[in-house]
Amino acid sequence: MALQKSEAVCFHSARKGPPQGANLVVGGVTIAVQPKLKYLGLVLDSKWRFDHHFKALVPRLMGAAGALTRLLPNVGGCSAGTRRLYLGVERSMALYGAPVWSPALSARNAALLLRAQRARAVRRRGGRRGREAPAQPP
Repeated sequence: MALQKSEAVCFHSARKGPPQGANLVVGGVTIAVQPKLKYLGLVLDSKWRFDHHFKALVPRLMGAAGALTRLLPNVGGCSAGTRRLYLGVERSMALYGAPVWSPALSARNAALLLRAQRARAVRRRGGRRGREAPAQPP
């Protein structure tokens, strides 16, 4: 285990704050107690609210959606299977760790997820199919 890379967080209630200047000493290495840490792809904060997780997740979702959109053809669109595959990739990114964070999902974090989903839906629709051709001059 690389002690230099270790992180620590103190979980506490809203009333009781984290201990000031708390440190852990493991194997002679001092590890500062922080308000948040990243563990297995989830950003955990000291109050189990996951606000930092969703603030970091939304830009990642938007970037992945943009990268996947650039793979699609510009003319003629793509097949329903391809769209379903891309949507599955985006959905799995968004819902990663849901059994852990879903009990603590706040209205603000749900709104962040919905904003990312709405932007993906608008981009996916993108007018690639169903748009009428521009009128030709007579």
